[in-house]
Amino acid sequence: MALKKTKLSELFDYWLRIRDYYDLAVKLIPEEKIEWKPKHAPNSFGDILRHTVETTNWGLAAVGGNPHQFKRCKKSEFATKNSLITALEKSRLQLFTMLANKYSDDLNEPVMLSSGNEATLKWLLFHLMEHDVHHRCQVFIYLRLLGINPPKI
Repeated sequence: MALKKTKLSELFDYWLRIRDYYDLAVKLIPEEKIEWKPKHAPNSFGDILRHTVETTNWGLAAVGGNPHQFKRCKKSEFATKNSLITALEKSRLQLFTMLANKYSDDLNEPVMLSSGNEATLKWLLFHLMEHDVHHRCQVFIYLRLLGINPPKI
């Protein structure tokens, strides 16, 4: 029995829920705390969010066949909560739009990474999803340290 050819966009429900809760958490960050970080922590809220945007852009460039052309997310350009929210939404929309024309058959398609290494599209997508979960959890913990309850999952 052959597997049904499925558009990847049909498989995004889980990833979209991850990003939805991440987005809700970001909206809870007080504007004046965007560069706050816990004592001994290497990254602020802003650093984590800029890193998330940059990593999504990295994945977008790899899927698009231009692994060295990903857009960096500079603090000088993305210093406010609203600019970071917009950047998170834009990078996600661009990635999911590009992936909407891919099928489950394409998951083993090779993609070139900026490191010069080759991976499969499946590896890249799981890496990006896991990356979102990791940093969503960081934001949740930071919020709790500030006495703010993160969204319930």
